Amino acid sequence: MKKLLFIIFISLNIILITKCEETEEEPVMNKNDVDNETSKYYIAAVLEFNAPGDEYNVPEQIIDANLKEYIKWIFRAKEHNVDILVFSEASLNYNGLNKRDDLIEFAIELPEEISDDNYGCDYTSNFILNELSEAVSNASIYVLVNIVEKRNESDDDDNDVSLFNTNIVFDRNGCIVSRYRKFNLFIEPNINRTKESELSFFETDFGVTFGHFICFDILFKAPAYDLINLNISHFLYPSMWFSEVPFLTSIQIQQHYAYRNNIVLLSSGTNSPSNSNTGSGIFIGKHGAVESIISYINESKMIVAKVPKDVNDSEYCPEKPTIKPYTSIEMDRLKLWSNLPKSALTYSLNEGSIIHENGLECEFSIDFTRLSDEEQNEHEEDDNNMERYGYRLIAFNGIRNYANISNGGEIYCAIVACINESDPMTCGMRFQNSEKLVPSVLFHSIKIKATIDENESSSFLIMPTTLDFSIRPLSVDDFEFSVDEKEENVQMYNIEATNELSEIFTFGIFGRNFERDHLQITEDNVEMIASTMRINDEYENIEEIEEVHKIKEAIRGQGDPNVYLTVAIYVPLMILLCITAAILVRRRLREPYEHPLIILRRKSEMPQLS
Repeated sequence: MKKLLFIIFISLNIILITKCEETEEEPVMNKNDVDNETSKYYIAAVLEFNAPGDEYNVPEQIIDANLKEYIKWIFRAKEHNVDILVFSEASLNYNGLNKRDDLIEFAIELPEEISDDNYGCDYTSNFILNELSEAVSNASIYVLVNIVEKRNESDDDDNDVSLFNTNIVFDRNGCIVSRYRKFNLFIEPNINRTKESELSFFETDFGVTFGHFICFDILFKAPAYDLINLNISHFLYPSMWFSEVPFLTSIQIQQHYAYRNNIVLLSSGTNSPSNSNTGSGIFIGKHGAVESIISYINESKMIVAKVPKDVNDSEYCPEKPTIKPYTSIEMDRLKLWSNLPKSALTYSLNEGSIIHENGLECEFSIDFTRLSDEEQNEHEEDDNNMERYGYRLIAFNGIRNYANISNGGEIYCAIVACINESDPMTCGMRFQNSEKLVPSVLFHSIKIKATIDENESSSFLIMPTTLDFSIRPLSVDDFEFSVDEKEENVQMYNIEATNELSEIFTFGIFGRNFERDHLQITEDNVEMIASTMRINDEYENIEEIEEVHKIKEAIRGQGDPNVYLTVAIYVPLMILLCITAAILVRRRLREPYEHPLIILRRKSEMPQLS
């Protein structure tokens, strides 16, 4: 019965949701702005891409709509003298094709070895590749596209097919010069994984070597960190990221990853905010974001920027951002995942604390003022309904679970906002209505130090992590991050606020311990496992998330026919019951209830007709 009510509730909600109006903005840089300094810079474009194919159910219509939109944006990039353009993950011939048979039919077959003369740049055997190649050649730019690729594993069995989530890169002539197959899959049951990770990179005619990987890969050693260790400093990064507070929202991890590794990250995200998918930007090492977007509405936006070939170019001055960030009130409408380990140590906010957690030492030095009601609301007439985050100090060095897909070692020392400061279980959760949200603490200074005994330094990736109320990372001007070697195999990581802060959701140090990624859950380490997942407190586990996806597919006429039949039967029944109940209530209001005995008595007292 509980599952039935859950299905009915979700179905009605999905039916009643109105799709936000899709908006489209022009790229942010004019051609005349980028014609000079070609020897030191190149022009890059990334796309926050809302796939028009999401409006269709038929695979041919989905792909046709997406492909036409791709070609439109390729020529839009040409108008702005772009050298290299990045499209997002799963937004061409993947998302919306929910059956493996459909994916196989429309997947693209490529040779095992990619080189200019594989086809002689002739892709007439595949209409998707042919259309893209012609458009890229006419635009004369480098373009990364994410596709579903297929590989026949047996000459004797047509059904023995592997499917891969694959990046392909076209050069200016429309020839495929690089391929990468995603290694770290995330809720992709129809996609196969290669036996070993691939290290994919290519050289351009403007003197820059690019590496590329996909979405969830950014959290793992292979291939992303391995490519960085090859001294590659420019990366193309398509994603369909599921943002998770307090540490793993999209542009939060993208900006801080680029900052920590001092790399250029050209990030293109699929835009589907109702599924928590959004986040794109151009990030330049310690310079931070040239431009970035995280959105709550269905929209496509192109970000165009002049990028230094040398990430350490001291003369580089980023362009002023032109995309206005959304407010925290607007961002309330973005669905977010939430995860904080149950076993993480949390302490009340105070000026000086040292927390020891499983070989990790977190030292907090904080100068802050709790804002009085008068200071908080000097411009507010009514304080009764105001919302205020409290803060707690969080320390964790253990293993967490990623959506029941894989385990990963995580490390953090951070200040995190909590709905109820006295309840650690509310830390990392958001208020539903930011319109009534006011700051509760003014941080005059924050210094956080994480000391880790690193037996194998290559197994760790430690970076800053920040987030404000509008789900955006702080500017790189608001903090400093440094690494010191205390003694052999002991590293100290430091983050310090450089300005007073008040509207912070997360501030601290976040890290990955790759050595723990493949540890199994046992009685010895079960206390270190963090597997709690929330999406705006609506769904408590991945099974419910998958149930929601099944219901959505059923309403669109896709997916499991049994779920479709269930929805088709129970939704009309529920609507009929609601109508019947409304009629009965209306009648009851017009004719108040009387006990049957009273009715009989009244009738007996009525005069009889002779």
